[in-house]
Amino acid sequence: MQKRKSRTGRFLSVLMMLLLAASLLFGAAACNGNPGSSSSSDSSGSSSSGQDSSGDGTIADATFEDAYVPDERPDYGFDYDYDYEIPDPPLREEEEIPEEDPAYTSGGATKITRMEAENADINLQGTNSDAWKNEFNEVNNLAFDFRLSNKLCTRNLNDAWTNGANINFTFTSDKTYMVKARANLSAHDGKTNPYVLANNFKIRSTGTNAQGDTVYSTVDLTDKTIDYPNADILVGGYTDSAGNAVGEANETYFHFAVIEFEVAIYAGETTITFDFSSNGKGCNLDYLELETSANITGWDDTHYEDEGTMWSITQMPTDTEPGIFTAMKYIQGSTRSYKYALPALQTDGKLTAGYTYEGNNTYSFDFKGESYSFTKGGELKAEHSIHQDSLLKFAGGATKITKEAGAVLQDSDFETHSKAITNINVYDTSGNFIGVAKIGSWQFPSYPVVLEVSQMSLPMGYNIYDCGNEQGSRKPQMHGDLKDTALQAEFSRTAALSTEIGGSEAGDELMGSILSYDGTGSDPGKHTLQAGLQFRLATRMGTGAVKLGVEHSFIYNLENFGENEIHLRVNQVNASNTVEAGDEGVEIVLRPGESIRIQIDISFAVGNANNNALTLFTVVEDITDMKLGIAMAAKLGE
Repeated sequence: MQKRKSRTGRFLSVLMMLLLAASLLFGAAACNGNPGSSSSSDSSGSSSSGQDSSGDGTIADATFEDAYVPDERPDYGFDYDYDYEIPDPPLREEEEIPEEDPAYTSGGATKITRMEAENADINLQGTNSDAWKNEFNEVNNLAFDFRLSNKLCTRNLNDAWTNGANINFTFTSDKTYMVKARANLSAHDGKTNPYVLANNFKIRSTGTNAQGDTVYSTVDLTDKTIDYPNADILVGGYTDSAGNAVGEANETYFHFAVIEFEVAIYAGETTITFDFSSNGKGCNLDYLELETSANITGWDDTHYEDEGTMWSITQMPTDTEPGIFTAMKYIQGSTRSYKYALPALQTDGKLTAGYTYEGNNTYSFDFKGESYSFTKGGELKAEHSIHQDSLLKFAGGATKITKEAGAVLQDSDFETHSKAITNINVYDTSGNFIGVAKIGSWQFPSYPVVLEVSQMSLPMGYNIYDCGNEQGSRKPQMHGDLKDTALQAEFSRTAALSTEIGGSEAGDELMGSILSYDGTGSDPGKHTLQAGLQFRLATRMGTGAVKLGVEHSFIYNLENFGENEIHLRVNQVNASNTVEAGDEGVEIVLRPGESIRIQIDISFAVGNANNNALTLFTVVEDITDMKLGIAMAAKLGE
């Protein structure tokens, strides 16, 4: 019986045969210099095998025709020479608690540096859209009181907080120490008495070490509290003799106490952050003090010095009654004002701290680098300026004028002029537009403003009227032999006093309307305003305004807004279309875009005392298309 080979045996036999065949194949390749190929030559002697036939080491390959040349690689935009750089390791952040300032035990000299909280970097994260702006500004986020350091502290830090709300004091030190610190801060309200600091916020110092790594330390606020009933009320609480509260601040949130603690400072730049918790209640800050032998520099004590806020005394304090100090600021397109209490002049029979007596019943106080003075029992005054672009200066050519608050602006406040002032712009001292002043009604405020006479369009004594407003439809009344009421349907009118109508020169502009006539149609005789046709505009002037035998003066600005020349004659009449004897009117020719100012002085003999001024237009040359701007002013005789 024949014995069968095992599967393993058969596999090994096949493997040995394959290895033997491979060795023969590569052996032949080594002999010929070209793996797996035999050599043959054609009659020209060129090699078809790709071997070196020239002796210079070049290999010819008829298949690729030497298309691949190593030094002429296609540029596919790859950086073949890219050098990988190992990135720097991320900066570390670790806690570092410095040694205590040695001056405390050695008796060395120390210096107190006070940093006002209103000059710190404030990052608000609250939700009330009016009280919380996420952009610190004095009007909204400061409280004022003589008893505060620098008379200011932060406000609107008393509502519910969200994570990320903080106050940052940034400065530079030449040493790394643990130093003594004090902060004057408020409790939240009586509901959280005592106010436990650690439950509401933390204080953290952040700096860098010599290796550039971030280092930090957190202040130990354990057992730091404010006894609400015994804290000093430093803001609010004023009432006048009638029991009315004076000032914006609610004293509930301004019960202050000085808290002492130790805090880290680091060589280089340090930031001390009051970081508030969303689970706690915020506090208002007056100042932060550091006492150390290290040299503290770099604190910006003017960081939030806000030149855009105008502060002024708006109610005079007396010996016993508080006054009002008002802050105004232009915020997001409107001017906002906040009232703060000024203390009465006397406290316990003595001059209140913060006031200076200047003599002659005059007092003053300093605030933000400015001196505010007033005379007890006198009138509040302010010095106002004239804008550099104003068409007029103040009387006598002055660029400044001092006025009592509440005084009414008069024409005589400006230098002598022949034209009436028709527009006066009012700006705050930072250049923000805050309104328009009208002669005879606008009152000077108690704070400085800048006035600009921006338009002088009319001679003295003239008033602007809405020309043609007497007609119910505000369309012309037709007259003449060619009168056809159907023509009135072709007239249209823009809104009253809606368009600026030019005059004969720059500065003559008046507000008026555009009277349009569309004469297109299949019947030219019907739709054309033919020469000789008349149309009249009746303007309401007031009861018995137009009198007989008295000279009246009318001014018209006329401007061609259309594309065709306009040729008209203008007369002032007092009845129907009856022209006064000897009145030749004013003939005008206006090319497209041209404007003119005309004046008609006339004494009426025809008609009766009238409530209307009647303007008569006579067509001199045919009109099929017209856009005539009309503005009217008049000075009526007595």
